[in-house]
Amino acid sequence: MGVRVPPLARIATLGLLLRYERMSLDISVEQIKSWKIALKIKSDATPVEREIERLYGEYAHKAEIPGFRKGKAPRDLVKARYGKSIESEAVENAIPSVYRQAIKEKDVNPITQAEIDEVNFEPSKELSFKATFEIVPEFEVKDYEGLSITNKDAKPSKDAIEKRIEALRQMNANLEPVKREARTGDLIVVDYRIMDEKKHPVPDGRVSNYSLLLGETGQKELDEGLLGVKAGDDREVLISFSPQVPLKGVAGKKLPVRVKIKEVKERLVPELNEAFARDIGADSLKELIRKVTEELSEKTRRRVRAEWEKEVTDGLIERNRFEPPQSLVETFVSDAGVKDYENAVWLAKRVILLEKLAKALDISAEQEDVNRRVEKIAEDLGFDFRVMRDKLEIRGRIEQIKSSIKREKVLDYLIDKAKKR
Repeated sequence: MGVRVPPLARIATLGLLLRYERMSLDISVEQIKSWKIALKIKSDATPVEREIERLYGEYAHKAEIPGFRKGKAPRDLVKARYGKSIESEAVENAIPSVYRQAIKEKDVNPITQAEIDEVNFEPSKELSFKATFEIVPEFEVKDYEGLSITNKDAKPSKDAIEKRIEALRQMNANLEPVKREARTGDLIVVDYRIMDEKKHPVPDGRVSNYSLLLGETGQKELDEGLLGVKAGDDREVLISFSPQVPLKGVAGKKLPVRVKIKEVKERLVPELNEAFARDIGADSLKELIRKVTEELSEKTRRRVRAEWEKEVTDGLIERNRFEPPQSLVETFVSDAGVKDYENAVWLAKRVILLEKLAKALDISAEQEDVNRRVEKIAEDLGFDFRVMRDKLEIRGRIEQIKSSIKREKVLDYLIDKAKKR
């Protein structure tokens, strides 16, 4: 009877240690799912027996057996002491090369490490085992032209431009101390202390020089309680605290807060004129409006592009129903941090469909495309181009960049061929 080796741990399809000449294999394929298959593989005993011979030499060289100097023990004694261990190790070492030839013969491309089990070795006869792994489902993408997208104007509206300019005015407002009573929109600087139900100070409930914008604190009780105060005033305001407040004895309660008003400042919003435009870096008011329009146009283009990408992807998935590999879905959940499982499934389908279309449409990432992307990354991170490129190559990111570029080009194609509704 042959020796039955316990199921092996996962082995990688790369980094194989042994390289034998091509052997005759008997391979049967079991389709478990559209994205998961098992190969039942049989070979003659040659790969294992050659590895056994190599291991005997290795063990004999380092074996320490009583009565013999290290490395001088007879082969029979080495075999008697280490034979079973050598055979098990030889089987484990031989499997990768047999597995590699099997997937090449069957023209399959595993996307996960293979789970190896049902291992059996019969000396002078055969080695057999079962390899289970995931693959990208086999199918041709259909009906990818004429997808539907919403007809949207990428130009910003006049109202959006005016709101952005008003936001710039508000951001550049000056703060001037005033002696009058505080009004909505004023900035108030305060010291405050949270008290408990018995009017005793709460531990860690004291804060100094805290700035708040009256009317925009998010606490209606606080906004109303401080309306009309002046610098130097003292107020006690009853406030309902959120259950999420990280203070013992405070979270979820309604407690008094003693407030000392230190300053009241009025926000002076600059007028929209040539001087204001120059103050924030534009040559003129006309130039400021042009820059704001360009900025909003770019944001609008990116938003519309993202919406169109989702629409063509949704349409593509609807026209090409399939189940993505579980490992790819889990990668989006674990590595990309996608919390919604359904979204992870959507992303996995998107990657597969776009990669298949890139191949079908003969779309590639040219070196110029890659260089431009690396230059942008280098510029954003403050690195020299060559240094950044070397870092990305070492980390294996260049291939990811190429894949990303190809997917973007496929999306360009789909959007260009889509019908606007």
